[in-house]
Amino acid sequence: MPFTINDLNQIVEFLCVLKTKKKNGFYYQSISIFGLFCLILVLLDYRFLLIPIEILALIGVSTSVLVTIIFWKFYKRELGVVWAFIHNLTMGMIIIYFFILTNDLLSMKSPKLDDYYVYKIELKQLFNRKSHQSLLAPYVTVKIEGIERRLRIDSDYYSSVKKHRQVSIEVKQGFWNYPIIKKIKPSSNRK
Repeated sequence: MPFTINDLNQIVEFLCVLKTKKKNGFYYQSISIFGLFCLILVLLDYRFLLIPIEILALIGVSTSVLVTIIFWKFYKRELGVVWAFIHNLTMGMIIIYFFILTNDLLSMKSPKLDDYYVYKIELKQLFNRKSHQSLLAPYVTVKIEGIERRLRIDSDYYSSVKKHRQVSIEVKQGFWNYPIIKKIKPSSNRK
């Protein structure tokens, strides 16, 4: 038998996501683990994200305030209102992740591949945790829909982009009217 009764009880206990639990004097809810996981997913995909950070912060904070107000009595009794607000920021991360996900998945528009002029090329030093070395990551500045965007490109494309000063970017208009970058590569129309 792959699971014992104790294992199944722990899984059921974990899945009660709104239930307050205490471990080593620290109160938490399992939903906060999902929120932190969603934050990691957003940060991994941040390279192609064109939604302003102010909008994402507004969504996260307003969700936290709303959940805190809805469960005011519960949080006042169990956790304390200030700790509940901070804790509910993880629920805001879940809503931010779903906002970004629905912007892409619910959009019925097809992506368009266009060439963009590169206004600025720069190398930024990044630290690689696996090899414990610093790497240089190329960034380009282009105008997408009239707004200057700073985007990271693959290191393999750096010499071609530097030489021709153009990139091809596949952009899709999202469901919430925020553009989504699907691909970035050197331009095939070299002038």
